[in-house]
Amino acid sequence: MATQSLTQSDILMERLASFRHERPGDPFIIDDVNGPYSRSTALERVEAIAKSLSTILGPSGERVSILSDNCADWILADLAVVMSGHVSAPLFTTMTAEKFSHAVKFLDVKLLFLGPAANWDVVKAEAPKDMLVVSLPHIEPYPGTLSFAEFLARGAGQPAPERPDVDALCSLILTSGTTGNPKAVMHSLRTLTHVTEAFATITRQEGLKEKRLLCHLPLAHVGEKVVTVMQSLLLDATITVGRGAAHFLDDLRSIRPTLVLGVPRIWERLIQITVAEFADSSDELRAQLEADTGRTLAAKIREFLGLEAATCCISAGAISPQFVKDWFNLFGIEVSDFYGQTEILPLTCQRPGEQVAGSVGKATPGFELRISPDGEILGRGAGTALGYFQDADNTAATFRDGWVHTGDKGYLDDTGNLFIIGRMGDIFKTAKGKYVAPAPIENRFSDIPVVEQQLLFGLGLTQPVMLCTLSAEATRLPEPEVERTLQQATAEINQKLEPHERIGGIIIDRQHWTIERGLLTHTHKPMRDRISATYADQISALAEALRDGQRKLVAWA
Repeated sequence: MATQSLTQSDILMERLASFRHERPGDPFIIDDVNGPYSRSTALERVEAIAKSLSTILGPSGERVSILSDNCADWILADLAVVMSGHVSAPLFTTMTAEKFSHAVKFLDVKLLFLGPAANWDVVKAEAPKDMLVVSLPHIEPYPGTLSFAEFLARGAGQPAPERPDVDALCSLILTSGTTGNPKAVMHSLRTLTHVTEAFATITRQEGLKEKRLLCHLPLAHVGEKVVTVMQSLLLDATITVGRGAAHFLDDLRSIRPTLVLGVPRIWERLIQITVAEFADSSDELRAQLEADTGRTLAAKIREFLGLEAATCCISAGAISPQFVKDWFNLFGIEVSDFYGQTEILPLTCQRPGEQVAGSVGKATPGFELRISPDGEILGRGAGTALGYFQDADNTAATFRDGWVHTGDKGYLDDTGNLFIIGRMGDIFKTAKGKYVAPAPIENRFSDIPVVEQQLLFGLGLTQPVMLCTLSAEATRLPEPEVERTLQQATAEINQKLEPHERIGGIIIDRQHWTIERGLLTHTHKPMRDRISATYADQISALAEALRDGQRKLVAWA
């Protein structure tokens, strides 16, 4: 069906209710683990969960969390929370005990739906005594929890809850928390609906006979929740739940999705797989694709990747390196950066055929961009959040005069393309008194094939120092070869930088930065301050050598 104009902001709930009489037997969610749900059975399950929530928690406003890997029942439970008038506050299965404890207590979570979650044994001791824990179906109920059957029995025979207030708080989405405990971003059904409509206008699904969406990023992220779940309601699309990173390529080939949302590392991995399948080296494959027969080969690659039906491929969570976009352009696929934050999205998008190197595109229809006098990116539009939960100070600082102050530094070119320089607080001053924005330099460094993770440091240093970890392929190479590769690539990068910006030395960490090491957030974003503190001695030693005039420095950690 065609996307309906949002004259009513409860259209998402209306679309869900329509499952009862519009193609009730068609699949809504395909899940190899939890079994498929047709449109009618999905609606029945959502209504049953909503009744039990209303019976147990009362009419509206209580916080309900979900801690589980992606599954069909995660999606249905989340929709039921919204239908019941309560507030969905999903948690991450990567959370530490400390982060979990803060979240459930700060949000005052009254009920937790628990599914397969790798961190439950670690965090369960932090669960408040008065928080009811309900095991999702299709798993053996966890000890000490209410089984799903018992939970549904609480609401059996009860009346359906009243339709939720579209302007009331319905969703709390946790930020990454790179500098401390995550904030909880508040959305109403109205704001989420506006976000969903904005995505529907730019993901190019209109007119497709079948719309197939792959759900594989954590559903606790706002991107997966909106682009996949909410958009599936608006567009009458089918969701297939992915089986995990190890099966990603097989899932693509099986599903043949029409829309794919992925983080940069996923797209990079697909490039590596493609090179290994079709050539002996990346240079050889590039030459073949640039030859006269390249179009035929590109079509074979699209089919190999399961992307021949994809009309929109989105890179989200971070800016994709330019080499990723260049490779996929050779495959005949545009991987587009969509920029936004949980507080406001999608703020920008890249339209087909209008990609500009280094840019994240222009303002999405219905949104406005502005650069403040100090270079901060400001945005406004219908998809703006209500603020931060129980955090008046940060709400006042971020949501000002109708504009969202993103905390990102950037600029607009003459045609309205947005370029992101980095976080306002990440910019540092070297010992030379010059300011350096690390993000653009880190983005260039990420193009080096042997690099997996990277951060640039330089506060008070004579010259900036790059700290990095290695890709899986690089770990199998001799260390001298890795050093030569990094030194040569760094020399090329430095030629394009101002003297005070140039990378003076490189520290290679033999271990990846992980959540377990306390160096990544639960959303896998690097914690710059903690990483800086962890490697302070190595950075200091390299900085001292730079002050002594040494060059071409590479150290291992």
